[in-house]
Amino acid sequence: MTLTGLDDPALSPQDAVAPLVATSWRMLNDMAGLRAAAGGELSPRELRRLHQDTTGRIRTLVMRGRRDGTFRTDQTVHWQMYCIYAIARAGASLSRPEDPGPIDPTDAIVATVRTVLAAEPAASE
Repeated sequence: MTLTGLDDPALSPQDAVAPLVATSWRMLNDMAGLRAAAGGELSPRELRRLHQDTTGRIRTLVMRGRRDGTFRTDQTVHWQMYCIYAIARAGASLSRPEDPGPIDPTDAIVATVRTVLAAEPAASE
């Protein structure tokens, strides 16, 4: 699975959330499986390195959305990224291959991330 082309700068930040997050949550879920399979053999540094491409692209998208006013700026970028990761992990927990009829949480994850990141509209006077 690759993230190539998913952070297309031609897309608005809100539109770019869908393809980037839809693929990222699956990659993060796969990484969790890898960590479990490694039985704790991977160090925190190695885990960060494995997530580097995914987190870098998410950070770039968050920063772009903050710059153009699409995403909120009253929270730190780190917090917003942590929220995206937590939402993705929660969604991944609903999609387990061993369950009969696993749920694909992609739409719920994307909608929730968009809501979490969205800047509040300016108050009209």
